[in-house]
Amino acid sequence: MFTDITAAIEEARYLKSQFKFDYAVVQKSGCEMKIETNHRAELYPQLGVMFSTKSERNHTVLPEVR
Repeated sequence: MFTDITAAIEEARYLKSQFKFDYAVVQKSGCEMKIETNHRAELYPQLGVMFSTKSERNHTVLPEVR
């Protein structure tokens, strides 16, 4: 679980570089965020995706990190 969006995005990017799957940062209860596979996030739209490595090439929430 994460409370910092920057740390969660870094972890999603790291997981993608290690395992070659797309990952998403999803919002849980309160201010907590969790890393899920992008496939799972697409299956359950109620998860509330905040960031995805799948669409990172098109747009990003942290342009300075590109």
